[in-house]
Amino acid sequence: CLAIEGNATEEGTLKSAGIERASSLTTCLSDDVANLFITITAHDLNPELTILARAEQPSTVKKLRQVGASKVILPASIGADRLANMILRPSAETLLAQAQLPQGLNDDLASIGLRLDELEIQAGSSLIGGTIDDLKIHGTTPFLIVALRDAAGEVVLNPVSSQSLALGDCVVILAHDDDIPELCSRYALQSELDEDSLSDVGG
Repeated sequence: CLAIEGNATEEGTLKSAGIERASSLTTCLSDDVANLFITITAHDLNPELTILARAEQPSTVKKLRQVGASKVILPASIGADRLANMILRPSAETLLAQAQLPQGLNDDLASIGLRLDELEIQAGSSLIGGTIDDLKIHGTTPFLIVALRDAAGEVVLNPVSSQSLALGDCVVILAHDDDIPELCSRYALQSELDEDSLSDVGG
């Protein structure tokens, strides 16, 4: 059987999926409570199971480890420098200068509900003349700023909060896929990925 349809927080669903003979399990829902329930139940059914769990809140990390998670991923707090080294290859300067994000990366990120995108500041944006801190403070959804490429093409990895923003600057962010359209609408930003999709359709 390739897939089981059901509530993963329920013991019966996990048993149907073969949890008792499994070697590993990944629980990557965007709901910390659900990930906790799944971890607790899975660990109880198979104490030798390797469990990789996702956490949205830092306070949940310790709880997940206490109830059996072998490793916990907290996407919102991954260091921007580490992210840049991991995903902006071969070098951030070359990659961003070419306005290209790693091929296939977003397919992997999509499995945990995330997306790496480059958002360009458009005319009329409230961010023009502001700073990175303005974007962080007034944002309504959690996201991580990985890098900034200014209109002249200069790349700054893990920009400081006081970094100024101007028309044409591009902010590379890691965020929940569903939240990026809201950010673009709120701050008059153009998503590189969405623009590429429109170009493909138009072509």
